[in-house]
Amino acid sequence: MAKPASRLDHRANQLLAALAPEDFAALGPHLETVRLLKGMIVYETGDQMPHVYFPQDAVVSLLTILADGKTV
Repeated sequence: MAKPASRLDHRANQLLAALAPEDFAALGPHLETVRLLKGMIVYETGDQMPHVYFPQDAVVSLLTILADGKTV
């Protein structure tokens, strides 16, 4: 589970930083800063996605398993 974090600015994410001030103001109250641990799986195939993550200082990867069992 993600751990709450404090003192991080949501605009450290470039996508959020690019929003017009009025769009960011509308989204801002719904944002929550969390810390994800190294190696943490955020979603598994077929999972519901109740949250959207906007990384600030992380590397996020997407792993896809192909029909023949290979991964990319």
